[in-house]
Amino acid sequence: MLRATPRGLREARFETCARMADHPPPPERESETVLKEALLFLRAYAEGRPHPLPPLDLTDIPPFHREVYRAVLSIPWGEIRTYKELARRLGRGSPRTVGRALGRNPLLLFIPCHRVVGSRGETGGYLAGKEVKEKLLRHEGVRP
Repeated sequence: MLRATPRGLREARFETCARMADHPPPPERESETVLKEALLFLRAYAEGRPHPLPPLDLTDIPPFHREVYRAVLSIPWGEIRTYKELARRLGRGSPRTVGRALGRNPLLLFIPCHRVVGSRGETGGYLAGKEVKEKLLRHEGVRP
């Protein structure tokens, strides 16, 4: 499911994103452009090519979570960071609080929290499941 406001994409539930790229629902008029951009992003991701991120609407997201999501947005395709690295980069929080924020990520794939792993090499959690996280990492050329 994709949900958008005129300000940007607000929610992406992973379990249906792949199907929606091929069979999008009729968009609400005011968010039509944002949803079209989101579908183009999803198609490009599935094909392994870069595409600009659609605008994201993070207005109702708690401030610390927004900081975590912005840090995650800077992780390039094919690279990973640890929860600990993100906490250090932010200068506050702990690996656990970073993980909790990522566990509430409303924009899977668009905010690529699958690129964040544990310090000991463990994959860590993922809202859509560990197997999906590992598959996304392999798609990006990372061996979890």
